Amino acid sequence: MTIDLIYALPGQSIESFRDTLMRAIDLGLPHYAMYSLILENKTMFMNWVRQGRMALPSQEAETQMFDEAIAAMNKAGLTQYEISNFARPGYESLHNLVYWNNEHYFGFGAGASGYLGQSRYKNKGPIQHYLKPLQENQLPIHEIEELTTSNQMEEELF
Repeated sequence: MTIDLIYALPGQSIESFRDTLMRAIDLGLPHYAMYSLILENKTMFMNWVRQGRMALPSQEAETQMFDEAIAAMNKAGLTQYEISNFARPGYESLHNLVYWNNEHYFGFGAGASGYLGQSRYKNKGPIQHYLKPLQENQLPIHEIEELTTSNQMEEELF
């Protein structure tokens, strides 16, 4: 069981973040993921920030939130095994480790990505663009990136 926590939310203070973090840790889960809110261009929320209708915490506050999360997770016996993931020993996400170990994986669904052999691919999205080729007995692949041996070596080192 896991929980994803998003921080640096509009109007979020350090104190409210600490409260949320402690409540989450008190659940005693074996795995936690921490993500800073990222606003995408051309979204309603980004427009509100640009218009001054919504305020996000400062970069300094966001950094402090993450630093405090790392300390609190460590104190609770959770190890940071990726930038944004913390787990009790043996509860690391196998899904995430596939990427870190540069292993192959399938991507099913609209916008999903896969990595097989020397190719990385991305499916079409949104859903209607994904379904149309399937109805015509075709693969719904949007793009394929062929990785050279040099690319693969660089990724393995990374």
